[in-house]
Amino acid sequence: KGEPSVIFEITNPVQQLCTDAEQYLLFQDVLSNIVQTIGEGYALQKQDIFYKQSYHHEVPQDAEFLTRSYFRYFEGREFTEIRTYLILTQEVQHSQFVQYDPKTWLDFHSKVS
Repeated sequence: KGEPSVIFEITNPVQQLCTDAEQYLLFQDVLSNIVQTIGEGYALQKQDIFYKQSYHHEVPQDAEFLTRSYFRYFEGREFTEIRTYLILTQEVQHSQFVQYDPKTWLDFHSKVS
């Protein structure tokens, strides 16, 4: 449709399976502030991607026995990792043809940079 978008990878402060309501509320405040800052005419989407990963941690040879044993116990185990992305899309006026407007493009660029 010709709608410019930008994708930001962010660090999600709310850990997976977290039960701390305060963290959720703080994160919602951040998203609300973003929406208020960019104004009307934009769509904001939060996308979480979950993927499996094998645990690995480098352990120095001179580490204590308990430290080496701890990390060896978890070595190679699968765990679920989360990546969070915010996608900001500028909504264009729907007409038969999408036309390039330098003023609109500069406005979008200034808000995302």
